[in-house]
Parts: sequence; C-alpha cells; structure tokens
Amino acid sequence: MCIEWINGIFGECITSSLEQTSFYVGFMSLCCYAVALLPQFYHNYTRKNVDGLSFGLLGIWLLGDISNLSGTILTQQLPIQKYIAMYFLSMDVFIILQYTWYSKFYPKLNDIHHDDSDEDTLEEEDEETPLIISSSPILQKNFVSIVVFLGCMTAVLGEPTGYFRSPSLILGYILAWMSGLFYFTSRIPQILENYRLKSLKGLSIFLFICTISGNLFYGLSILLRQPALDEKFYFATFPYLVGSMGVLVFDFIILGQYYLYNR
Repeated sequence: MCIEWINGIFGECITSSLEQTSFYVGFMSLCCYAVALLPQFYHNYTRKNVDGLSFGLLGIWLLGDISNLSGTILTQQLPIQKYIAMYFLSMDVFIILQYTWYSKFYPKLNDIHHDDSDEDTLEEEDEETPLIISSSPILQKNFVSIVVFLGCMTAVLGEPTGYFRSPSLILGYILAWMSGLFYFTSRIPQILENYRLKSLKGLSIFLFICTISGNLFYGLSILLRQPALDEKFYFATFPYLVGSMGVLVFDFIILGQYYLYNR
C-alpha cells in the first residue's frame, strides 16, 4: 500500500521503509534548496549592489536548471526531483532580475555619476570596493562542458540499445548530461572572481552552505532507492549525481576561499 498523503501530494507511490527514508531525505534537500538563494537575495538588498557576484555563476545555474527540469521530465525521474527543478528555476529568474536591477537600473536612478568635484572620492571608494569585471560569454567559460556534452550527444545518437529508441529519451538523456555538466562547472566563474578580487564580500556564504546541504541530501535520496546499475541509471540518473555530488568539490573550494580571504 502506498502512503496516501505522499501519493496524493507528490504523486509518488512509497511502500517500503527505505523508499520512505529516501523521500524524506529528498524533501530535506528541497527545503535546503528552497532557502538557498534567500541569503544572497538579502545580501544584495542590504548592499544595494551585486559587485563581486559573478553573473557567470547565475547564468550557468539558469542553463543548468532549464536543462535539469526538461531532462527530469523526459527521462521520468522521481517526482521530488521535478519539484526541486521547478522551484530552483523560478528562484534563478528572480535573482537574475535582482542582479539586473542593481547592476543596470538602480545606479542610474540614484545618480551614481557625480560631478567632476567628486571624482577623487569615487577613486578612493573604487580602491576599497572593486567593481565586478565584465562577464565573458557563458559559452566561453564552459568550453570544456560543451565539448564533453557534444561527445556524449554523439555517443547517444549512435547508441543502438533499445533504451534509446525513443526520441524523447534521447533528448532527455542529452538534457540530463547538459544539466550535470552545467552544474559541475557553474562555480568556476565565481571561484575566479573571488580569486581576482581576493574577497567574497559580494557573496553570501550561506548560499553555498545551503547548496552543499541540499546537494548532499539530493544525491543521498537517489542512492537510497538503490537504483539498478543498468544503462538507464548511467544514461539518465548518473548525470544528476554528477551535478549534485560532483559540484561539492568546487563548493568546498569556495568555502576555503572564504576562510582564506576573511582570515
């Protein structure tokens, strides 16, 4: 018998105790993701600027979440994975709008450009608060991801196994690997930005504490289901483990930078 409230709300039939544990762990990851961007929202609001926050990080996250949601639907992943993807995609949109507001429109409304008499003051402030560098195109920052993705896509399109006879599954597999690779490399622009500025004052460290917790719970919820290690697992589920567990390496690098630059 399925647990009624889980089946009714999430559309997932949970029967065994292990499946129930997996669901609750996945729900914990959803809670972590739900609040992950809130500290960064508040940090940007209190500072009234986004200097030091890499747009590359946000842009790659957005691409990763778009492909993640599409991939989870096409490859028929767990319902909890779909809900997480939908929520995080909406949060991406909001924080990109906030980034655009504080980087483009807010300075103009508050007349950032002062008269010549204030230039000396501005120079002193610039020395203390370095401006964010212009983000290079996202595609250039993720050249390795694109190359690997194209290689995976080529392998899939030439794969003769029965699992890939469905066009929707082929597309879902491609999108799944795209999301995994985007997530895996998403922190690189921010790591480089932190290194350039030798500071993380534009970044809320609680953002990464929440995402680390969420990624750990997310990956654990998948592993607790003890999925069969067949071609479906490696082609459709494994990319999500790469995107959630693999990115922890870069998250811990950012935590190390936070400790180093604020020591």
